[in-house]
Amino acid sequence: MIDRGELDRRFGRSAVRIEGGAIFDSIPLAMSLTVRQLEVFLAVAECRSFRRAAERLGVSQPSVSGRIRSLESYLGYDLFDRSNGGTPRLTSEGTAFVARARQLVEGASALLTARPSRPARSSRRLRVFVGPLLLKRRVLRQLTAFCCENPDLGVDFLPASSVTNGREIVRNGEADVVLYTGEPPEEPGVDVEIIARTKWSIYGTPELLARIETHASAVTNAPFILPPEHYPAASWIRRRLAEVDISPENIVCRPQFPDVTEQMMIQGRGLSVFFDEFAFDSGLRKIGPDLVPASRVMLLGPRAREAEAAPLLTFLRTACSVSPAFRCQ
Repeated sequence: MIDRGELDRRFGRSAVRIEGGAIFDSIPLAMSLTVRQLEVFLAVAECRSFRRAAERLGVSQPSVSGRIRSLESYLGYDLFDRSNGGTPRLTSEGTAFVARARQLVEGASALLTARPSRPARSSRRLRVFVGPLLLKRRVLRQLTAFCCENPDLGVDFLPASSVTNGREIVRNGEADVVLYTGEPPEEPGVDVEIIARTKWSIYGTPELLARIETHASAVTNAPFILPPEHYPAASWIRRRLAEVDISPENIVCRPQFPDVTEQMMIQGRGLSVFFDEFAFDSGLRKIGPDLVPASRVMLLGPRAREAEAAPLLTFLRTACSVSPAFRCQ
């Protein structure tokens, strides 16, 4: 049986805390030592590999390495010998600490078992796929506050690529939420929520636009930057351009990533379509007629409709909302 007095003296009265539901293992820890660090140490000791321990725990390898370094710093000695650059081997101090770490983890579990029971949570984390621009410029910028306010809600955020079929990965259970800007699926088969309608337009640098007349035929013949032809986004963009009598013929490049497209536009390599909310401070300027507004779409699987996921949906709706200046009714 763990000696609680020893636990308090050695690790601090608030040290025993379960973090298994934390959203990102890279969030700085407020305490000098946690049960999670001990669990990571034991996993590495048993697997004899940082990579295999990370796979077992469902976290990144850098996260495992960081927790081991933090634990070693706290204890004041090395737990593993990494000198040969290969399999990590327990030092003599690390070998001696294994039994103590197991005792502390088991003691923490006993303390939690003695607490009043709470409704059981699913051990599976929610998986949220987000379009790369939304992930970088909306979600990640507000994620710290969400993590602090919802420490027990397990969520993995992943970038949705231009070839991600949101409808299919929600239907087959690979994703619980898919969030992107574009058009909703024609035959959804899943719950679809339109967060907002947002403006998007054809953009280019002022220098490039000065050489192009504004009528449709001139814009059609201008240099364009579009997604790869086999990407769903490419056909969607072409349909929207065709609605305003623009059918680009001079495609100078087809980059895979939206960020690369934006940088090429800023360099004056060609025109492309871009969302007004992301382009307003880039130095780019509009040309040609207005396009039919795009939709900010959220696809939801069954687990996303459960009560425990409500804070996540509220966060996504708020973080990915469209300001009035760029919103369409």
